[in-house]
Amino acid sequence: MAIFAKLADDGKTVVNIITVDVAKTTKNNQINEEVGQGYLYRNHGWPAELWKISEIEKGVPYRKNSAGIGYTYDSTRDAFIAPQPYPSWTLNETTCKWEAPVAYPDDDKVYNWDEENQTWVVFVLPDPLGS
Repeated sequence: MAIFAKLADDGKTVVNIITVDVAKTTKNNQINEEVGQGYLYRNHGWPAELWKISEIEKGVPYRKNSAGIGYTYDSTRDAFIAPQPYPSWTLNETTCKWEAPVAYPDDDKVYNWDEENQTWVVFVLPDPLGS
């Protein structure tokens, strides 16, 4: 299966994700984006150039990151980029992933980002018994 991202008219915003049988996207025994785009255009009526391959295998990104609804397609970087999670985070130009201003702690604990204090805070599950 090939996974395609459908872009909005702006050519940037991912508005849908669709799985396509590899046979519908193959030319000379290789997955070919243009063949897949043509198939999707004929079957969905959405302009061919607004379909981009996100994954060829489930979970294996084709363009640096797998696409998600609300993500941005950056044609200069040829990458899908998630929405910025916090104002203080910056985009890593190589991976096209957002990075916190402070590295995630390297231990076995789970953390949440505290934007106000610019730090990682240990995530604690609430006590279901309220004790």
